[in-house]
Amino acid sequence: MTFCIHCSRNRLTGLSMLLMCLGLLCGTGQVAAESTQEFQGALTLDQAYTLALEHNEDIKASAQGIDQAREQLREATSPLLPQVNLSAQARRQKEHELNVSGLRDYATMTLGVSQHLYQGGKLWHSRKAASQSFAGEKSRHFRTVQDILFRVAAQYYEVLLAERSISVAREQITRTKRQLELADSRFEVGLVNRTAVLRAQVQVANAQEQLERAMNQRAVAMENLHLELGLQEMPEDIAAPQDMTFADQPMPALYAEALAKRLDLAELEKRLHAAHSTIQSEQANRAWPQLAVESGYTVTDEEALFQGDESDWHVALTASYDLFTGWRDTARVNVAQAENRQLKAEYTRLKQAVQVQVRSVYLDIKTQEKVLDSLRDQVQSAQANYEQIVAQFEEGLVSSVDVVDAQTALNEAELRLARAYYTYQLDQLRLRLATGTFVHDRVDQFLAKSKSYISE
Repeated sequence: MTFCIHCSRNRLTGLSMLLMCLGLLCGTGQVAAESTQEFQGALTLDQAYTLALEHNEDIKASAQGIDQAREQLREATSPLLPQVNLSAQARRQKEHELNVSGLRDYATMTLGVSQHLYQGGKLWHSRKAASQSFAGEKSRHFRTVQDILFRVAAQYYEVLLAERSISVAREQITRTKRQLELADSRFEVGLVNRTAVLRAQVQVANAQEQLERAMNQRAVAMENLHLELGLQEMPEDIAAPQDMTFADQPMPALYAEALAKRLDLAELEKRLHAAHSTIQSEQANRAWPQLAVESGYTVTDEEALFQGDESDWHVALTASYDLFTGWRDTARVNVAQAENRQLKAEYTRLKQAVQVQVRSVYLDIKTQEKVLDSLRDQVQSAQANYEQIVAQFEEGLVSSVDVVDAQTALNEAELRLARAYYTYQLDQLRLRLATGTFVHDRVDQFLAKSKSYISE
């Protein structure tokens, strides 16, 4: 494409805007193409985890807590460092007869430096508490990411369950339509009455309704999965993960693993340490004097202010002790001690809850194993019974009511089996979450790349 270079300024401006728009459109198209290319093929659960780590807004919001804790640590560190300030003053006074010094209009500028020396360890304990709170915030964020990825897995399996429900509904439609055809043919030759045909039509309508509900269930589950991934668009197809088989472990081993790996327990431990340091900090403030050194250098445009000199300086060692603060320090110590007792109770409660969670999920898995075996047998029996009843109906040995009952029993058994199967798969991930091992390495690698997580 060639453009004429002999153009007016207005035409050049219009041409530039056109080129900019074309560039934006091309860029937008490239981004869309890259996005489409990224989502080619069926989405796997592993890819879903990766996308959630990159785009989930809850993860991004949780990470801000680490940044806040880091700044609080910086704030707690600042009193230990030299404090430098610069102040300037321009002064004008009312002129009156008693002003013997003659100073009326002058300006000063002062550079001051002070350094904390000793306060019974108060500031160091405060910094230690902030450092432990920062470490606890990182543990909290780690556990939050695990919880969010488990939500991703739960919605992923919800989509798979909906897809299986759709398959069951379609199989039910096929069966009911076959039954309708049989009823129609037998009605035409007078072997059944009109009621059998109407009953078959009702079964077809019910199967259609079941399909619509299953499709709606999948659409809702996909929307929830979109939300957990933090995406507006993604593939419509998802791949079923490999079947998981439960590797049985003794309950004490699972509980010990949970105590060692649960990051919410680690968070409370660090908060307990921080609370203890806070108590020490508040007690030091009440028991020890404050020692500091300060200095200042002042210059002025009025020599008479300093007896003919343009500048002045001073160095001072100060010691102070609060004799009475209206029981403020006592109240602060009591608050810190109460917080410490509260955290101890929460920590004990959480350990108990962890034990209950691990045991409950473990028992659910063992129960689901037995339920799955039973439901598989039920589906096989229901399938055999349905085929037998249909054959007998064709021969006129049973009524259409028996066929409807057989269809309903088979349909319900297949749905229960699907629900139990995906519950069993998800429960195994839930047990890993309860023991703190769920996607632990993946989250650790993700957070290791975050400077806000590894730095202090």
